[in-house]
Amino acid sequence: MTTPYTKPHLTYRAQLEQIKARGLIVDDEDSALWHIEKLGYYRLSGYFYPFRVLPPNMGSQPKRESNFVEGTSFSHISKLYKFDQALRLLAMGAVEKLEVALRAKVAYHMGGLDPCAHLNSDLVNQKFCATPAEKVGEARRPSNFATWVQQHDKLVARSREDFIQHFKTTYDPPIPLWVSIEVWDFGLLSHYFAGLRDKDKQLIASELGIPRHVLMASWLRTISHLRNICAHHSRLWNRSMVDSPKPPARNEVPLLEHLSGERNLFLRQHVYGAFAIIQFLLIAMGFDSTWKQAFVTLIEEFPRVEGVATLDAMGFPESWRDLALWN
Repeated sequence: MTTPYTKPHLTYRAQLEQIKARGLIVDDEDSALWHIEKLGYYRLSGYFYPFRVLPPNMGSQPKRESNFVEGTSFSHISKLYKFDQALRLLAMGAVEKLEVALRAKVAYHMGGLDPCAHLNSDLVNQKFCATPAEKVGEARRPSNFATWVQQHDKLVARSREDFIQHFKTTYDPPIPLWVSIEVWDFGLLSHYFAGLRDKDKQLIASELGIPRHVLMASWLRTISHLRNICAHHSRLWNRSMVDSPKPPARNEVPLLEHLSGERNLFLRQHVYGAFAIIQFLLIAMGFDSTWKQAFVTLIEEFPRVEGVATLDAMGFPESWRDLALWN
């Protein structure tokens, strides 16, 4: 049951006084006011949350109290925010590498079958091309492939890239795959891969040392979800991943063995699982260790606060630095 929203609008100073009244230590009020003004109180509240007191006799889904854990200062909040900002930037850097490399790989393989493979319904799986069942009183819906083509066409039509404009003024449509794919976003790319015929997905996955194409399709969805979080500048560090990666079976992908099994579900449901998948794919695609080194350095600088802000909340296993994936 919902209730009317009655919280009043507060000035920056009133917002600062409110968190001080709740027990937050503010050593530098000018800095705190700057953060509130430039970032927004509501945005910062997501970083306040782990530092708020847990009630006694809490249930399975405890709601934290308004007061802060004793000893919490605004500097704890600002350090956590800056860490999260750096984490998002690193994530986007890795996604860019993977996105460009995957575009090239998909364009090379599928373009060899048909220069306009992305528009050829014979080169996608039957489920992707099937028309969804009608519901009572509902207009007939297009197939997932038809919807994908519509989204593709919108991206191409909106593009102001020189190479797209050059093609349009020089050649008749349609635009070949290896040209149009350069304006796809990661979501469109992920959906296209998922819609391919199993034999084509398996060929691409096998080239990357992934034994089952269903794993790769799942991992691309996870990375697309992670990218969307980062692109909207949302909190990332302790995020639960709605689209968590499908785990490999035992002895199937040695570098990701630690993600397998039900006991490691927490790793996969939080950002560690997504970053482990990213690191595996960077290795598989032949990138050097530059990103890994930057990631490890950042994680080792995580602003830990005992019992409040910990790597556990990100899904990191206790001895993650000993894993072959990170060495």
